[in-house]
Amino acid sequence: MENSILEKTQQEEPEKKPLKIEFSGEEFLKTAAQWGQFIAIFNFVGVGFLLVMAILMIALGSTLQEYQDFAEYPLGLMGGLYIIMAVIYFFPAYFLSRSCSNIKEAFLNRNESVLTKAFEYLKSMSLFLGILYIISLLILVFAIVIMVFFIGSMVALF
Repeated sequence: MENSILEKTQQEEPEKKPLKIEFSGEEFLKTAAQWGQFIAIFNFVGVGFLLVMAILMIALGSTLQEYQDFAEYPLGLMGGLYIIMAVIYFFPAYFLSRSCSNIKEAFLNRNESVLTKAFEYLKSMSLFLGILYIISLLILVFAIVIMVFFIGSMVALF
C-alpha cells in the first residue's frame, strides 16, 4: 500500500533536474551582482546617514528645545524613529550585499553551494521587503481609515 502511494507521488511530481546556467546567464548574474553590490554600498551609506541624523537629533534635541522654533518638535522621539528606520533599512542592504558577494565568489571558484547560499540571501531580502511592504500598506490603510474618521467627526462638529 505504501509503495502505491509512493509511486503515485512520484508520478504526479515531475522529476526535478538540476538547473544549469548558460554562459550568457552567468554573465547576466555577474553584472547584476556588481550593480547589486553598488546599490548595497549606497544603502549602507544611507543607513549611516540615518544613524548620524538620529544621534544629532537626540544629542541636540534638548539644546534646540530652548529655541521657540524647535519647541514644538520632539527631536528625541524623531531621533528614535530614525534609529528604527536605520535598523529596518540595514537588513535589505545586508542581504543584498551578502548575495552579491556570494554570487561573485561562486563564479570565481565555480562553487555551486556558494551560489545556492547567494540565492538564499536573495530570497531572504525579497521576503523581508515583501513583508515590509505588506506592513507599510496595512499602516497606510489604517491611517486612511483614521483620517476619514477624523475628518468625519470634524465635519459633524461644525
